[in-house]
Amino acid sequence: MHELNQDSPTLRNILNAALPTLMALDKKDLRTPFLNRVRVADLTAELVDSAEIVKDRIVALFSVDHGAHIAAALDRLPSCSKAYYLAEIDAEAHWVPEVLARKQQLSEILTERDQTLVAWIKPAIRKNAEAKARLAEITPGIGVRDEAEDVLRLVQLYRDQKISSPEITDAFLDESETLATEQLTLLSHQDVDQSGSPADIRRRAFTEWFNNYNLVADAARYAAKIHPALDIQFSGAYAERNKPSTTASSLEQNQ
Repeated sequence: MHELNQDSPTLRNILNAALPTLMALDKKDLRTPFLNRVRVADLTAELVDSAEIVKDRIVALFSVDHGAHIAAALDRLPSCSKAYYLAEIDAEAHWVPEVLARKQQLSEILTERDQTLVAWIKPAIRKNAEAKARLAEITPGIGVRDEAEDVLRLVQLYRDQKISSPEITDAFLDESETLATEQLTLLSHQDVDQSGSPADIRRRAFTEWFNNYNLVADAARYAAKIHPALDIQFSGAYAERNKPSTTASSLEQNQ
């Protein structure tokens, strides 16, 4: 996991320098963040490490103008990731007391739910290699967002494996899912409609990162398809529901 020092002057300078670009984004084009800052940092490092060494090969597949856009996006990705990292921290720090109290309450509940779900699923899947591998991927989170995401993933694992017991009922799973979703909603939407608010800047920073990431990722996938020998490996951001990438469909016309 890529954790950054939130008190670093460099990190603050990167976000401040990005603000004019972020505030120039059209509000109708903004995306709701669906990845936390650590996941964004991890995905960025993975893609940059993989694409940077074959950057010239990727760029050469496209027109001069489009290739230049791809190269510039790859160069911008690390700073975009860092800007989002601090923007998310800023957004989580500007909460009214009532919301802070509810967030803390939910965090305590979800911590207990997380531990309970893990404790009861381990013996139930001890002979299921696939389920055990999925459980191993659900590592303890480093914050309230990761905690809620872990609970959602555990609930889904229970449902996929059709696991139930007197202790872990369908009602318990439904309630756990509802609580985790509430926590994620609180984290994502606080003051989101107020232009220039911490939550709005977070959304803008995510949008800028996502657009640059998708441009590079789509180009890298296309390059790997054309040249299978290229060693381009990365996980890729989760597909955003109801808003697919607009770059993938235009790759071939930009050759």
